Parts: sequence; structure tokens; C-alpha cells
Amino acid sequence: MRRMFVYFALLSPSALLGLCIWSDGFRSTFYLGADPAEYVLETLGQTAAIFFLITLLISPLRRLGLVSNALLTFRRAIGVASFFYALAHALLFAQFYVGWSASALGSELLERPYVAVGAIALALMSLLAITSNNASVKLLAQRWRLLHRSTYLVAILFLIHYLWQVRSDYSEFAVFLIVVLIALGERLWRFLRHSVVQR
Repeated sequence: MRRMFVYFALLSPSALLGLCIWSDGFRSTFYLGADPAEYVLETLGQTAAIFFLITLLISPLRRLGLVSNALLTFRRAIGVASFFYALAHALLFAQFYVGWSASALGSELLERPYVAVGAIALALMSLLAITSNNASVKLLAQRWRLLHRSTYLVAILFLIHYLWQVRSDYSEFAVFLIVVLIALGERLWRFLRHSVVQR
């Protein structure tokens, strides 16, 4: 039952977007606003970010006793879902903003630094998603743990990608920043405490 609830929650954003697209297209509703492509692009990106930040928070909150250990079993699924939403975000950008043109994409990467930062983050997320399985853990051994520490680098890249697009309202960015700082701060605190104990 718990597994079904988690998977339902992970699929719900895409299902709701699909229903809105269908309704706007066939029933002439206006759920997606004046620029549907922009709305869907932003929603996919925000969903990817929220799921990714949840994966960052699970371990710190578990160690603080604020969430159940059972949630750990779903961390990989949430992380992979985050990647697929980020991938959909990138594919939609390629379709509607660069038209699958290599030259147009090159121009976007040069003229809009946040696009380049987002591309780097997505490349790292793809490595994390591909290796989010038991076979990769066994195959990569200690290198798997090292690779998955790049999760924090992805978080920083995401913040930069988001910040460079903010025009006026920084409230949402502030929330994302606080979450990342909590996750990074808790990890730094554990590292420093472990270093002191070893001395």
C-alpha cells in the first residue's frame, strides 16, 4: 500500500499535466495559461527540483528522527523520478525553444549561461539515475558512493540554474536554498564531528 502511494505521488504531476493539456486542447479550457509550453516547461522543472530536494532531505531527516526509516527504500525511486521530470523539461526546451537545432542550442548555451548549467546538472543526474540500482552498487563498489556524492554538486548547479532565471520574486528560490543548506549543513556537521572523534 505504501509503495503504491509513493508511485502514485511520483506520477501525479505528469498525469495532471496530461489532463490539463487534453482539456485545453479538446475542451478549450485555459488551465495552462496564455503560453502552455512555458507553463509545462516550468512545471516539469519545478517538479524535478522538488523531488530532487526530497531525496536530499530524506537521510538528514531520518538521522534526526523526523521521518521513518521506511522512506529510505523509496529514495532511489524518487531520485529517478526527478531525473525523468528533468529530462522531460530538457526535451520540451529542445522542442519548443531550439527546434532540435544544434546551432540554435549552441547559441542558447553561449547566450544563456543558465541553460549550460542546467545541461551539466542533467548530465550528472543521468549518471546518478543510470547507477541507481543494486547491480551498479556492486560493480562500482566504493566508486559508487563517490559518484553519488555528486548529488550535492547537482543541488548547487540547480540553485545557480534557477537563480539566473529569477526576475523579481525570490521567495521560491529562497525555499529551495534553505532546503539545500539544511542538507549540506547536516552533512558538514557529521563530517566535522567524525573528524573530531577520530582525533
